Amino acid sequence: MAELGRTQHINAVHVHAPHIVPPPIPSRSLSPSPGPLPPSPGSPSPLADMFVDEEEALPPNGLMTETHPLLTGDICDALGNPLSDGSPPPAHPARAANDYTPYESRVHFEIVDFLFCKAKVSGGNTDELMQLWGTFSERAPFADHKELHESIDSISLADIPWQAFEMEAVYTVWYRDPHDVLHAQLGNADFAGEMDHSPKCMYHGAERVYKDFMSGDWAWQQADTIAQDPTTHGATFCPIVLGSDKTTVSVATGQNEYYPLYLSNGLVHNTVRRAQRNAVSLVAFLAIPKRSLKPGMTTLEVVRYADGHYRRTVYGLGPYIADYPEQALLACIVQGWCPRCDAHRDDLDGEGIQRSHSVTDPLLDALSLRVLWDEY
Repeated sequence: MAELGRTQHINAVHVHAPHIVPPPIPSRSLSPSPGPLPPSPGSPSPLADMFVDEEEALPPNGLMTETHPLLTGDICDALGNPLSDGSPPPAHPARAANDYTPYESRVHFEIVDFLFCKAKVSGGNTDELMQLWGTFSERAPFADHKELHESIDSISLADIPWQAFEMEAVYTVWYRDPHDVLHAQLGNADFAGEMDHSPKCMYHGAERVYKDFMSGDWAWQQADTIAQDPTTHGATFCPIVLGSDKTTVSVATGQNEYYPLYLSNGLVHNTVRRAQRNAVSLVAFLAIPKRSLKPGMTTLEVVRYADGHYRRTVYGLGPYIADYPEQALLACIVQGWCPRCDAHRDDLDGEGIQRSHSVTDPLLDALSLRVLWDEY
């Protein structure tokens, strides 16, 4: 019952974050019907009267969409120079029929395909095979399994490689560069036609419709803030979506707890993200290793997208997805309480203020953790 009450409280009280209306910005006209859109989501809509008697003007699915007027996701070349609408995407560099880079020949490639993909030979057995191979020829295809794996990682179409670093020589943190993972998601041709390159407002008649991440207020407000810099006009705002979920993994003897960190982007449609089509990628265990995405949050970066076109892109940290136990851990609260406000667990419908450091820090200064845990 406590779980049910907390869920009802969050659904009723914390459906939306407090809405902040951004400053008005120039707006495009809405097609097929003329007239301006609201300057920002949440403002009183001047479209209400227009749509009362003009249902026939709606598209077949009944939805009308207006994209952000400044961060429009315009296409460009690989150097960031703008291209006119309708320009074809650049072709991928053609490979020669006999080009098996990084392998010397087709046979060399098929050896890797057999050992790694088909037979799934272990690292130790691969090392032994290469040693035996070397006794019958001047040179084995690979020195050991590490060299074989490095050759796979160096293929331009290969998956993003895992890297590692040690913390105090005790814990090894495995990760994949989130910058490379994000580029792989944005450039995945499977998602062509299922991505938004600009924040959007959707209407069914006079009613606002929310569908996919980029139709929400937050994405539009972030674009308004970014667009205060004129150099970003025409760029693509790419929200970064993170999530985690503690899991226990059995390794040899004993149990080891890991904290997987997942990364997605706000441009793909919700159906793509939920369909497990590589729009959500595992990027790290235990900790976030690098901040390779940070430069792209202040400096435009040219990225190739799923439709083959380049776009100037700016990143921004978006929502963090976690189940309730993970929320309790991240919010540093006792299980059973609301992670977003301090309403009493026995009266979740009562009054409560939003959790923040400005509230927590004075409590930590005045009381011990034990007192706060047991009595506060």
